[in-house]
Amino acid sequence: VVIMSSLSFFRRINRTQLELFLDRPMVEIVAVMQNCGLIRSHFDCPKCKIPCKNCRKPTPTWPGFGWRCPSCVTTYSGLTGSWFFRMRQDIRLILRMLYSFCWEQASLKSLQHELRQPNDRTIAKQTHTDYLSFFREICSIDNDRQPPIGGFGTIVEIDESAVCKRKHNRGKRIAPQQWLFGGVQRGDKKKLFVIPVKKRNAPTLLAAIAKFISPGTQIQSDCWAAYGRIGRMGKHYQHPTVNHSMTFKFKINGACTNTIEGLWQKIKLPHKVRYGTHRTQLASWVAAAVWNQRHDKPDRFEAILAAI
Repeated sequence: VVIMSSLSFFRRINRTQLELFLDRPMVEIVAVMQNCGLIRSHFDCPKCKIPCKNCRKPTPTWPGFGWRCPSCVTTYSGLTGSWFFRMRQDIRLILRMLYSFCWEQASLKSLQHELRQPNDRTIAKQTHTDYLSFFREICSIDNDRQPPIGGFGTIVEIDESAVCKRKHNRGKRIAPQQWLFGGVQRGDKKKLFVIPVKKRNAPTLLAAIAKFISPGTQIQSDCWAAYGRIGRMGKHYQHPTVNHSMTFKFKINGACTNTIEGLWQKIKLPHKVRYGTHRTQLASWVAAAVWNQRHDKPDRFEAILAAI
């Protein structure tokens, strides 16, 4: 049984406050995390089906305490049953890395400098890569939990954009071209979706529209042929379009895609800063970029702990 409580302790916490918290005795850190529901406050032995008792064994996977069954004397990590269980680093280091990730300051060199110990030891490159992958996985799962955007009386702009696109077929192509398809609700840029797609044909895009956009929404797009059947999907979609070869905003029906066009710059910026992304990791990086758009920076740490 996990005791659920408010995560208000971590609400808009700054770096100094976080360090003061992590400098507390491990018993106090564990108590706060248990009250927030991040780790278990009770644990039943899987073998005997009876409550376990606390036992102390300070190792990285035992954050100052663990569980011992009074019947079979089997011991379990204090992190058993939580997201932190599969982590092999000190839980305080993980929270520091998670905080840096939320503030988009999780580059290898900055974290190695920040987490360097007095004996000059610091995190390895592979450790850094693995944990960033874990954090992006949280973002991806949290994005999937969100309800469809739009609804009656709302406008959603949709568009598709290519990653690694050569203009005029000039220059060397570093990686295969990847198409992204996304939508954003006008008036609320935190309600959005962006997904990689293999093709931007009608079956692919219409299936994504049905999944991510609520019935009754007014969907505005350009005149890409794959969007031609949106109004006939049986979900009461309205579909005004704008011809970008003539104008950026169609004055008759008010259709434009300026909001979603502006979103692409924010989604692709981390990709450009990294000088490209391996195609096997692109989906998770896109999910992280979408998650960042859904949350203001001061609120991200609390939000990602809530997702955990």
